[in-house]
Amino acid sequence: MSDKEYKARLLYIDAGDCKEVWEVKHINGGRQYVGRDTFDEHTWWTLCDAPYGYCERSGRIVPGVVFILCDAEWNPVARDGNDRTEFPTPYPTLEEASADAWAAVREQYPEVSKDGFGKWISGFADRPLSGADYMNWRDCQRETIQREVLSTFDYLGEQHTILRFTVRHTECTAQWQEYYVGIAQEQPQEAFSMFLGYSY
Repeated sequence: MSDKEYKARLLYIDAGDCKEVWEVKHINGGRQYVGRDTFDEHTWWTLCDAPYGYCERSGRIVPGVVFILCDAEWNPVARDGNDRTEFPTPYPTLEEASADAWAAVREQYPEVSKDGFGKWISGFADRPLSGADYMNWRDCQRETIQREVLSTFDYLGEQHTILRFTVRHTECTAQWQEYYVGIAQEQPQEAFSMFLGYSY
């Protein structure tokens, strides 16, 4: 890539390889795919076998290239690139934006924790639990009875939320709440960008 500006929109996040895959729009209508690290300085890379192959990092993009970060409809939202004199603070990842949104309201929910839930919920069992039986008791025998939006934030033109789910166990009297970051509008099969913890 030469010293130019390109519109780019986030295609997907590969959490296992700590990178984002972005679609780059060219004036002639063509498409190219680049990657951005989700750690350290969020370095931008060219990718091999993109967008749905291995997407291996093949070369660091030169600092003169600027990416105009867009929403899903190619509307500009922000700018970023590898020149840390021009962009001393990289555009945040979704995980970083989610953590900031949670930090902004965290004091209102001091009881939320990721610790101790398994021990607590297994205390309701009417039989000894081990292995898969324990995991099923803890994670599968449940139903959601309420979904609440606690706060919202924008990320690349899409509304994300801090969500609280009230859950009850289907084989005992236990009831608790779980906190996540997800999309504002309820989905039939919800996906979450971050698990925040339990209150019980």
